[in-house]
Amino acid sequence: MKGIIACVLAALLVLSLAACASESTTENTTSTTTTAPKTTATDPVTEPTVTEPSVTEPPVTEPPVTEPPVTEPPVTEPPATEPPTTEPPATEPPETKPPVDEPPATKPPVTKPEPDSLPPLEPVEGEVQITMTFVGDCTFGRNHKAAYSNSFDECYDNYGVDYFFANVIDIFENDDITVINLEGPLTTSNDIQTKTWNHKGRPEYVNIMTESSIEVAGFANNHRLDYGQSGSDETVKVMEEAGVTYCYDDNYAIYEVKGVRVGIVSVNALQGSKVEKWLREGHDYLREQGCAIVVASIHWGDDKATSTNSYQRDLGPRAIDMGYDFIFGHHSHVLQAVQEYKGKFICYSLGNFCYGGSKNPADKDSAIFQQTFTVVDGVLTDKVDAKLIPCYLSSVSSRNDYRPTLAVEEEFQRIIEKINKYSKRFDFALDSEGRPIMDEE
Repeated sequence: MKGIIACVLAALLVLSLAACASESTTENTTSTTTTAPKTTATDPVTEPTVTEPSVTEPPVTEPPVTEPPVTEPPVTEPPATEPPTTEPPATEPPETKPPVDEPPATKPPVTKPEPDSLPPLEPVEGEVQITMTFVGDCTFGRNHKAAYSNSFDECYDNYGVDYFFANVIDIFENDDITVINLEGPLTTSNDIQTKTWNHKGRPEYVNIMTESSIEVAGFANNHRLDYGQSGSDETVKVMEEAGVTYCYDDNYAIYEVKGVRVGIVSVNALQGSKVEKWLREGHDYLREQGCAIVVASIHWGDDKATSTNSYQRDLGPRAIDMGYDFIFGHHSHVLQAVQEYKGKFICYSLGNFCYGGSKNPADKDSAIFQQTFTVVDGVLTDKVDAKLIPCYLSSVSSRNDYRPTLAVEEEFQRIIEKINKYSKRFDFALDSEGRPIMDEE
């Protein structure tokens, strides 16, 4: 009997244990399901209403959006970071063209000397005399309408560079400065301008000046641009290369000799409105540069007229009032009056001199004006030492052989008298030797 009771108790114990195991499994499932919907905090999480087959919600069908729809950091490739313009943002390279490197002022470094370019001049102590020689129109070459035969060009080809000034070379070589009016370009340019007469010479004719002791060429006249700007520029270039000092318009010349600076201004009063501006500014500039003597070369007057016109008679004295020490003129192609004004001289026209512009001018009278200026301790004195030397523009009377020649004896006196006649209106006269007759004070 005890054995039967033991068996029954054992069976009951087994049943009891099985029931406990079943309860434990049901609790675990409910807690899992409760957390699954994970909706809002208001949901009553307590009741294990687990028994509802709510576990049948598609296993883990957490709304597919639960990982915020493909919230792979919204295109975490940095928005269009391609890599953030790793080609340095339009770095072209930052103006790698040297910052506006044009190179600063590649224009030829101004050939005209700057106002402060000349070193200070130490005045020469004591007395210094500077002799200057002035002549009128010099055209080295011929006009465009002239044939080669009997021309200046033919004479050059036949006789060479020393031919033209052979009869006056002693005067030129024994002064300190010889100044001419260069009437026409020395150029190969074919840029001929529309006008009645166009003068032109070969660039090599510059050697006529260097071989004849001509130091300065005034180039402001109505023929400078006969072959355009290119003709003028080439002429300037050949003179610079040959060492001939030149001046025109606002290109002012300074020539230094014996420790004294001499300034020359050349203007064409027939054309342009800046003549008086250049005269005034040129004078002031040259004085600032230490020039003890300043002269003006003025192209003016009427063609073939032996009388001065009103503009010449007005401008000449005003130029002296500006401070000029001497004025010499040209353009009329014939001789005109000489005037003494405030102890200074104005030669209104010295006529043609070595003139290739005509094969046989009707009036062949010409002249050289020479003045010796006395400078003491760097300052110009009032001492007057001047003379006019009568000449012809040719050594023969029948034609122009382009060889200026001194007039002698009767012809010398005839030309002196001619000048005195023209100068009478200015109460001026030359003596029989060509020297100015000055009023005794």
